[in-house]
Amino acid sequence: MTERGSITFWVLGLSFALMTLGVLSVDLWQLIGDRRELVSLADASATAAASAVDESQWRISQHLALDREEARRRALAVFEDRSDVHPVIEFDADGVTVRVSVTRTVRTALLGLAGRDLVTVGAASEAKPTRHD
Repeated sequence: MTERGSITFWVLGLSFALMTLGVLSVDLWQLIGDRRELVSLADASATAAASAVDESQWRISQHLALDREEARRRALAVFEDRSDVHPVIEFDADGVTVRVSVTRTVRTALLGLAGRDLVTVGAASEAKPTRHD
């Protein structure tokens, strides 16, 4: 029995495995980068919404409350040029806390071969105005 050429098969197999891991790592880093971007957008949107303090309520009772319409408008303004991002804006019953959740569907390369060519990535952020005396 001869073993001529067996190294060639080992090198080919190892090369295929390394290429597969390389493409998979590109997919994973793309998803990680997209999630970081969504976290940044959610934070900016929640902060913008939390800045919409209802001034008349504050002047009358010194009680912090959000003007929900203005807060929603400010939160959505962050996503004006982003048709690929789907934001959800919610307000707590306390009238002060705002939550922003965002999702995006990402197309992958190697994961697509495994039947997962579209992956949904999401992030959320919460903010509320604070009183500084």
